[in-house]
Amino acid sequence: MNNVKMYRGLAGLSQKELAERVGITRQGLVFIENGRSWLINRKILTKICEELNVSKPRILGLENFKYIPETKEDADYMISLMEKLKETL
Repeated sequence: MNNVKMYRGLAGLSQKELAERVGITRQGLVFIENGRSWLINRKILTKICEELNVSKPRILGLENFKYIPETKEDADYMISLMEKLKETL
């Protein structure tokens, strides 16, 4: 979840400032920024997104996916799934 670091920088916040705003320790934020997002609490993720004014998909990036396609065919299939999902929104 390295996008947290990028968006935090764009917002001009230090690790300590963002951590305090979302109610975690600076070390906890370091843990998140170093890509250990599978352990992040949904409420904390929501607070981070609100503080940085960024959507969850943008913060998570590719980590949104449990499986990253390895072939063009798999990527095309996943895109078609997302297009179907988009139609329901």
